[in-house]
Amino acid sequence: HSSAARCMLYDEIMWKVIQKDGADHLDIMTAVSGKRKQLKLTGPFCYANKKKRGDVQLILDRDKKRLEVHRAIKAAVHDLHKSKKKKVGMDKGLATLLSCSSGHEYGFNFSQLVNAEAERINRRNTNRNKYIQAAKELRHELSALQAKLAIKHSAKTERRLRNRIGSLERRISRLEERHLGSKLYHRQHARKQCNMERIMNMSIRKMLLTEKPDVLVKEDLSFTKENLPKAANRYEAKVRRKLSSWSKGTLDDRIEYLCDCLGIRTVDVNPAYTSQFCPNCGARFSERKGTHHELTVCPNCGEMNANTAAAVNILRRADDKNITLYTPYKKVEKILEDRYANKQSVMA
Repeated sequence: HSSAARCMLYDEIMWKVIQKDGADHLDIMTAVSGKRKQLKLTGPFCYANKKKRGDVQLILDRDKKRLEVHRAIKAAVHDLHKSKKKKVGMDKGLATLLSCSSGHEYGFNFSQLVNAEAERINRRNTNRNKYIQAAKELRHELSALQAKLAIKHSAKTERRLRNRIGSLERRISRLEERHLGSKLYHRQHARKQCNMERIMNMSIRKMLLTEKPDVLVKEDLSFTKENLPKAANRYEAKVRRKLSSWSKGTLDDRIEYLCDCLGIRTVDVNPAYTSQFCPNCGARFSERKGTHHELTVCPNCGEMNANTAAAVNILRRADDKNITLYTPYKKVEKILEDRYANKQSVMA
């Protein structure tokens, strides 16, 4: 309806290519909830089966009277004029999605979306569990009766077994139809997930366009016991569980994809103890404060933002030859404590 607009950007969650009537069709979201538009492609789309589809642009060429689908591809770029690279450290969190070493933060109150969805799923699963258990017990009894029916019995006993089997099958069918359906369950979760991904994409884009880094240093959060120390408290354990439960690598994939599009190199570093030691003096933080533990207290430097302090530690770890990506977390702790002890002895 606009005479000026000629370009629309579609995020990777807003489009897909489907096969219909022997031809490729571009299936895109519309402004109407639940309604999608399908456009027949005049040529083959070579990115249709890629796991990471990326973003596309729909360009309206008024002169040729056609719509064009444009997609950015990765290409090697050599900048001969830029000698000094700007490095930015980034800490990934839950209450605030992204915190940078520059002191800026992006994606405030992201935890409200994650918490609401995690609690909703938890309540829904709690209500479903009693029906799942009931259906499991009925299937176990049904299996035992079917095995018993295979043995030869009198006509009266066989009739009684068949009646009981029929009753169990009807009860299981009612449970599956009324209480264990998954269509609405998955549709509601997909809607919430889509909204979280939208906020996440906006935060990453805003961060990259504001910070303008040449190299983005980020922590490698794999949430495994081998790579991360045990959670120091219940809050930290809860944050790890929620952050790892919703993202499934989505956050890291989107950061790397958007960095590739903008020609930004990404570097993964060891995440151990980045948020527990002061980036200024090297002392261990004495306490965490705030609703989401966003504030911390250094015994020497005083109160500071825990997220941006962690981002500074992440940035410095990119050039740390003693702490590599695969250094065990216990060894990382000892290295940091020894550095602070040596610094104190030199000052004394």
